[in-house]
Amino acid sequence: MFSYLFKIIKKFKRSFYLQNKNTSLKEHDLKNYSKVNNDQELELEKNKHVIILDNFLKKYNSVIENNLKQKLLNNHLIIDIGAGSLIHTNYFCEHYSNIVYSIEPSKKAVDIGKKIYSNLKNNIIINDFAEDALKNLPLQQKCFFYTGHVLSHLTEKSTLKILKFINNSPKGSMLLFDEIWSYKSVVKNKLFYVRNKEFWINHLSNFDIDFYEFESKAHDVSFFKGFFGKKLR
Repeated sequence: MFSYLFKIIKKFKRSFYLQNKNTSLKEHDLKNYSKVNNDQELELEKNKHVIILDNFLKKYNSVIENNLKQKLLNNHLIIDIGAGSLIHTNYFCEHYSNIVYSIEPSKKAVDIGKKIYSNLKNNIIINDFAEDALKNLPLQQKCFFYTGHVLSHLTEKSTLKILKFINNSPKGSMLLFDEIWSYKSVVKNKLFYVRNKEFWINHLSNFDIDFYEFESKAHDVSFFKGFFGKKLR
């Protein structure tokens, strides 16, 4: 009897305290998408999208101008990893004629995105975890991968699986990660990971990466965001 109770308590503690892809999804859903339930809240979400996209374009304007024009992305699949409510997917669909894959495990987030952006051209939504979805995509074709600090919320296990797929993509692939990075310090908290440059360079070893020093701060931790890479080998 006591042995059985101990197993139940142990299992409960593991599910409560330890982060995995399912607990990440549930907590992220609760924080970001649980309050969009009526027209007024949807309008507020739309306004938030405008601010987020404007900030994205200001930060990465030079990257877009120099590396991500349509003619430079010809024959690339565009893959929005952790697409959320389709903010950046909407931008890619508007400005490129490429197929845009939106990978997002949250059905709630995708439903909100569909209400805001009803007719996205050349868009394929995959309602699944990225580490599971990527293995089913035609990654033998050159790709452009985008993430909006999604991996900075995921565990090492999930992140390494995703980076392995990206690192093995064809020569000529590109990536733009609005991810958290530091020069040396490392932070590993639930839904908040700061990984240093060495981590990203080691696990994206086939890419030539330019890091950007867009400074930010959260939970009293200072860090940088953003890097762009081209696959050279």
